[in-house]
Amino acid sequence: MISLDNIIGLNIEVSSICNAKCPFCSRSKKVRSYDNYLIHLADFKLLPKSMLRHLEWIAFGGNFGDLATNKDMPKMAEYAKQLNHKVQLHGDSNGSLQKASWWHELGVHYQDGFMVFSLDGLDDTHAIHRRGTDFKTIVKNVRAFAGAGAQNFILEPAGQADDTFFLGVLSEKRFAGGEVVLAGF
Repeated sequence: MISLDNIIGLNIEVSSICNAKCPFCSRSKKVRSYDNYLIHLADFKLLPKSMLRHLEWIAFGGNFGDLATNKDMPKMAEYAKQLNHKVQLHGDSNGSLQKASWWHELGVHYQDGFMVFSLDGLDDTHAIHRRGTDFKTIVKNVRAFAGAGAQNFILEPAGQADDTFFLGVLSEKRFAGGEVVLAGF
């Protein structure tokens, strides 16, 4: 039998909602609906504190929905870090929801974790596949996230986890490991 003391990582889906309408997404090809569910801060606080205090990482999913559809996400990240300042937070998002201030608030808690921003192309081609999202908004939100001190990120083409565009440390001048200059967007 597994005990809470043996659990070192947690993968949690904080939302089953997504704003994007990507034609290749399994959300549109599923047998039954995901419905619209959110795990709110009050729900997250029901997790055992003893477990949260020794976790090495928490991944805030992205398989069933986008974490940015959950307005409580920055508060959940803050709560996790208050209980365990060493826990690394991970997440996946298309990055097109919420205001830049929300992403900045979230980025404060991701300084030693990472966020995957799923992109497909640049300003002129991104929305072909990532329907319902806006490339310029995503760039603004990535900047806000990085401006809070969050340094590790992945810009990834949808469905291409092994073919990552850029991986590294985000700076205001360039995406580390790549030649894309933020100021050029």
